[in-house]
Amino acid sequence: MAGSFILGAIYTVFIVPKLFNEHPEQWGLIQLLIYYAQILAIFILFSQPSVIIKFFPEYYNKGAANTLVAFSLIIVIGLFCIFGIVWYFFGTSFYFETNRGLYEKYYLILIPILLGSVVFEVLAAYSRIRKRSVMPFFLGTSLQKVVFFVALVVMLFIGLSFNLLILLLIATFLVKPIILFVDLVMVKMHPNLVKSSLRSLDFRKIFDYSVFGVFGGIAYLLIMRVDSLMIGNMLGLDQLAFYSIPVFLVTAMSIPEKSIAQISLPVISSLHANSDFKGIETMYKKVSVNQFLIGGIIFLVIWINIDALMEILGEKFGNTTWAFFFLGTGKLFDLLTSANGQILNISEKYRYNLVLQIALMVLAVVLNYLLLPVLGINGAALATAISIILYNFIKTLLIFKWYKIHPFSSGLIWIFLFFIAAGFLFSAFSLPNMYWSIVVKCLLFMASSLVFILTGRASDDIKEETRRLIRKYFINAKG
Repeated sequence: MAGSFILGAIYTVFIVPKLFNEHPEQWGLIQLLIYYAQILAIFILFSQPSVIIKFFPEYYNKGAANTLVAFSLIIVIGLFCIFGIVWYFFGTSFYFETNRGLYEKYYLILIPILLGSVVFEVLAAYSRIRKRSVMPFFLGTSLQKVVFFVALVVMLFIGLSFNLLILLLIATFLVKPIILFVDLVMVKMHPNLVKSSLRSLDFRKIFDYSVFGVFGGIAYLLIMRVDSLMIGNMLGLDQLAFYSIPVFLVTAMSIPEKSIAQISLPVISSLHANSDFKGIETMYKKVSVNQFLIGGIIFLVIWINIDALMEILGEKFGNTTWAFFFLGTGKLFDLLTSANGQILNISEKYRYNLVLQIALMVLAVVLNYLLLPVLGINGAALATAISIILYNFIKTLLIFKWYKIHPFSSGLIWIFLFFIAAGFLFSAFSLPNMYWSIVVKCLLFMASSLVFILTGRASDDIKEETRRLIRKYFINAKG
């Protein structure tokens, strides 16, 4: 995952601004169509990947696992045909900016992108439940970035038309399910869809689960994408291309969140099953401290070098300092409180999470509509930050009201004070050479962060893990 992120960082920061400097709307178009595909995919998938993961063990014991997978594929392909036809005839109606020529020329590429995406997600869920997670993980997180990296490098230094880049984009999405299916065939784990009888399925149970998942998924994704969609439609594809830079930078802060969530969610679920709210509060505080510390360090690595980074990006793409600051601030608060979503989802109050997501989506749309015309992409970032902070604040209050637990601890105070001091200190100086300045400031800041972590004032877990890695490094170095 780190490798794919580095590739994405290289082409997003160093290649895209140079390659699309004259025509940023082309990069904005790619972003917009991928965002639309992500949203439509939630409706088309109809929660079937989650259905497979949840119900596969039950139907496997009944000898009907293949039937479940066949049913999921039938649902997904059927819905794809419906949405594909609708997009073919009405897709041009989903773009509201006056300069529509580029969009109308390429809007149909969304159909093959959607097909590859939804079939891949169903096969990936099946592969994971059969305990083959490496291949779907690689294809889902790395393949597209590797292909894009190579294509953009070729496009920049040798020459590659935008039409060929679009064809490579389509091919990447279509080849992922093919590779995954071949992998399953080679290990003789592919589902036998021929010997399937749909009578063995509990359709009502599956349908109820699917409907709730769709609404939750679409609300969450719209929250994450509404700013980009409204920028593309209200300000133009070129502004969306510029906005993609701070959006990508903020995703770096989410890297530790996914790893920590994979560990914390099953623990919280087990604790809740035993009504151990004292244990849940302990985990709540640990997740909060660890995510805030790691995410904050990543945020500050970028922020103390933001001026140099904007200079590297150039005049057009490098005018997003405050967009990054607003988005980063919202993400920090999300990291600080994000375990509240896990607690709500596994509790008997899980429906409140969906209600809050829908309310947040409405708030985000209203704030973007008000701030975009006044502040441009900075307004979109500010609207997103306000929405996310308010959303998480309300969830935190509700959890405290219902269960008398909260994520705040003394470690957070020490982290906050360290971040404020380090942010002011390292932002205050720079070296004449821009690149040397980035290197020196990063090294000094990371050394300061290491000393802070090893003092143990913030997180005992990260302190012990850091010590373990240091010991491992020196043992390997001696060996």
